[in-house]
Amino acid sequence: MDRCVIKEYDHFFTMESFLDYLKNEGIPKDNYTKMIISAQCHLERATNDYFGVKATLAHKTSELMDYLINRHTATNGTKQSLIQDLKNSSLYKEWTSNRFLSPILRCYLEGTLINRDMLMPPRQNYPNPFHKSATSATPKTPKQALFVLIISVVGFAFIIVAIKLYQHLIYTRNLKVRFHGEGIYYEIRDNVIVSP
Repeated sequence: MDRCVIKEYDHFFTMESFLDYLKNEGIPKDNYTKMIISAQCHLERATNDYFGVKATLAHKTSELMDYLINRHTATNGTKQSLIQDLKNSSLYKEWTSNRFLSPILRCYLEGTLINRDMLMPPRQNYPNPFHKSATSATPKTPKQALFVLIISVVGFAFIIVAIKLYQHLIYTRNLKVRFHGEGIYYEIRDNVIVSP
């Protein structure tokens, strides 16, 4: 099943590999310019094709599976008869005309995908309106509770800071006592008068 997907774009269309090809083939350098211009046009077209296919691959695969399932339920045919019906449809021409889709189609037809999808029950494209949605394992926290928690933490931090500042103020007040005498302030520290 790993080969039944389109590979990721890793710049596999590069001019370096083409230049190496030109050098290995021994093509004269006079023709390089024309061939490189032509290769750049093809490179741009191939890149656009790749991204176009990558964008619509899921939709095209869904169309293909729907066609095969509908044909299977209508005819109740075997895998070989389904493939033969597919080859006669326009959907087959659409898949085989694109160089990126054709290997994926070949992988689908050669693999067990057809048998597996035919045995699966039909899928719903939309949810059943009477089906209740599953409840989440963890309830969502209301924003008000989070806001109250943040305010509480900030308030608690302010109280701690205020207590520490108050203790520091009392401690320094006990160490320094100013004495006013004749226009000069004297500091008293540890019962000793200190000159200003």
